[in-house]
Amino acid sequence: MRIETFEIKRYVLGPLDTNSYLVIDRVGNALLVDAPPGILTIMLYLLDRNIVNLTHILITHVHFDHAAEAEPLREVSGAKLIMHRDEFLILEESGRWARAYGIRWFKPDPDKLLTEDTEIDLGWVRVQAIHTPGHSPGSTCYYIKELNTIFTGDLIFKGTVGRTDLPGGSSREMIKSLKKVILLIPAETRILPGHGDETTLSDELKHNPYVRAIASGPKRDWGGTLSI
Repeated sequence: MRIETFEIKRYVLGPLDTNSYLVIDRVGNALLVDAPPGILTIMLYLLDRNIVNLTHILITHVHFDHAAEAEPLREVSGAKLIMHRDEFLILEESGRWARAYGIRWFKPDPDKLLTEDTEIDLGWVRVQAIHTPGHSPGSTCYYIKELNTIFTGDLIFKGTVGRTDLPGGSSREMIKSLKKVILLIPAETRILPGHGDETTLSDELKHNPYVRAIASGPKRDWGGTLSI
């Protein structure tokens, strides 16, 4: 998809059909949201041919199907890896699940650990990081206002929401996080989830029973800016 001077590419990879998104500006600067098994080969092709300049890797959460190849990609590209610090609570569990699926696991070594909701200035685009625990302790959504797009990981899917029965999951936190996102972003915002097809908040407010049930409450303002 293209949004004015930006392009967003989706790759569906790994044993759980995980979405990985590459956001590219008009001069080739790029950020990657999530790094599932298989993304390294694709990115090496793009990097070797100077098709993109990967500056940042944003991890929504460290379940192996979203983060297995984040670390080797960080090493070969020089891109800065960003994730929430609370995801360290489930790193060992993620490694065990990767091995169970026959996936090689590389423990992420992030350049920046998020601790709260903040706006991240990547130099060529600004991204609002929203801490949304529930699926995992440090699950994070990334909202790019300029693109009218939010990357929700395993928080919101088309017609449903993420599971909370995995280690570090919490139904109570999931409800709070869903309400938080619903109240922060405009209804017309495009939702690009960690699995399945894209949707919009407007559609989910109409058709997603979980979203409809908690869509109420006041808006709140954003805090400071984090540059990295």
